[in-house]
Amino acid sequence: MTTNAFAAPFEPLLTVEDMCGRITDLLAPAINPAQLWVLLLDDLRRQAPLMIPIEDCPDLPDPALLDSLARALASVLDENIQGAGSVIFVRERLGTDQITTEDHGWAAGLVGACERAGVAVTGTFLLSPHRVRPVAP
Repeated sequence: MTTNAFAAPFEPLLTVEDMCGRITDLLAPAINPAQLWVLLLDDLRRQAPLMIPIEDCPDLPDPALLDSLARALASVLDENIQGAGSVIFVRERLGTDQITTEDHGWAAGLVGACERAGVAVTGTFLLSPHRVRPVAP
């Protein structure tokens, strides 16, 4: 089902299927060769009207940059989300629809950096040319 922009802030993302559907509605298909998207959620897992694109991401993440990103996201959540917010990460890339070692590296790096910064991660996903898939760290 396609997300209605007016209803989206009131529809919580409770399951992996909910999250995949929202990512598909908002971002699919992948057209960027190396981009990271950050979606912000409130404490009821409703999406905030702010999505953060980060362009030109390398194949493997730099741990120092991930730590900086996680600290910045902690501030963004504190300033924009009431209650205990969280994030969803979406790695957008071209190429195979299969989850790669690099995709797992991004997921692990993002989750680890967020744990160190006290940022809750609701999910990590891959957006490829033909599908959206969750990626385990």
